Amino acid sequence: MLVRRKLLPSYDIPKWRKPNLLRRKTTNARTCECGETVFAYTTGCWIAIADAEDGLLLHEYKWKANGRALNYAFYASSDRYAYSTGKNGLLHHAVTGHIHKQLDHRNGNGHDCRRSNLRPCNHIENGHNRNRQSNHLSSRFKGVYNRDPYGWIAQLKVDGKSKFLGTFWFESDAAIAYNYHAAYLFGEFAKLNSITEYMHD
Repeated sequence: MLVRRKLLPSYDIPKWRKPNLLRRKTTNARTCECGETVFAYTTGCWIAIADAEDGLLLHEYKWKANGRALNYAFYASSDRYAYSTGKNGLLHHAVTGHIHKQLDHRNGNGHDCRRSNLRPCNHIENGHNRNRQSNHLSSRFKGVYNRDPYGWIAQLKVDGKSKFLGTFWFESDAAIAYNYHAAYLFGEFAKLNSITEYMHD
């Protein structure tokens, strides 16, 4: 027996659904016991942090984690904030009043939006403070790659071009070479390796 199904009208479903400002959901923002910071859970295991003076943003809006991959920074963003204000929906831009085109998080945590952790930068400077990018040739240190049977090489990017720093038998030696040149070339934006074990002849 054939069952005739009603054809539903075809509507153009927007890619981004406008939030209902009249049905505002309660947030999970909490103030630290010290009274200096406010924090709120976003998507997954991420926690957004802001100064107490900016805590109203966490109390008034729901925030979610926005990022590409685990080896990149995840930022707190709010569609409701962007729609209601007509501005950038990222928390770190909301904290600073949208006066800077781009901001860098000093500790590499894109959810830590305390003012002391934010600094204006350009795209290149922001890339210098990025965590290491993992692939099948990378090591546990940033700027160090395995080239068997030749050992380990150290390199970094300057103005978008790779700069070869040398070949080393030990991984820690290559990490030290990267730290030395990165600190000299990138200054305060350099993301240096933490070397706890040193292996040498």
